[in-house]
Amino acid sequence: MTGEDLFSPVNEKRLRELLRMNAVRNDTLEDRPRRAAAFLTLFDREETKLLLIRKKISPGYPWSGQVGMPGGFVEKADRDDLSTARRELEEELGIPPSDVNCLGDLGFFPTRITVVSLHVFVGVWNGEKPLRIDAGEIAAIVEIPVNELLRTHERKGFPGGDPMKIGVGRLRYPAEGTTVWGVTARVLFAFSEMALGRSR
Repeated sequence: MTGEDLFSPVNEKRLRELLRMNAVRNDTLEDRPRRAAAFLTLFDREETKLLLIRKKISPGYPWSGQVGMPGGFVEKADRDDLSTARRELEEELGIPPSDVNCLGDLGFFPTRITVVSLHVFVGVWNGEKPLRIDAGEIAAIVEIPVNELLRTHERKGFPGGDPMKIGVGRLRYPAEGTTVWGVTARVLFAFSEMALGRSR
């Protein structure tokens, strides 16, 4: 099975297996003082796409204007990291937990804030209800066709590389007239490597 065989529509059973085998585990990231959680959300509409967001430009906000995933900091009232990711998905895009099938997690990723790690879950949204955007935080929805992402990953010569050594200036993915970089680009890197059958 090739990476493109996983999608359009999403092969949920196989993707769940790949997530179980390939999640990024790093004790130093899991033990950082603060954690955030987010959903990398897939949906099928003619082809499989990733549902991302572009943050509003907010002075002083570390991710101002960047393309990222719906997510946020873990709060005391959250039962666990997955609860945080589900809560943020509903707050930012109006997607209730019942509309997303969580397939597993990609693991923990470092962020530009050294005390914060990001726990990323992968889910499939059924697309049944219209999105309700939190205009206070989000400037736009960004959709990336997954097979296009995988082709970009291969075209740039990323397969088998180390995302931390590629460099922030080069580890970038195009998306609807903008660019994905930073921690979200590292997440897309890990997702692409998994989908293309690269072991870690």
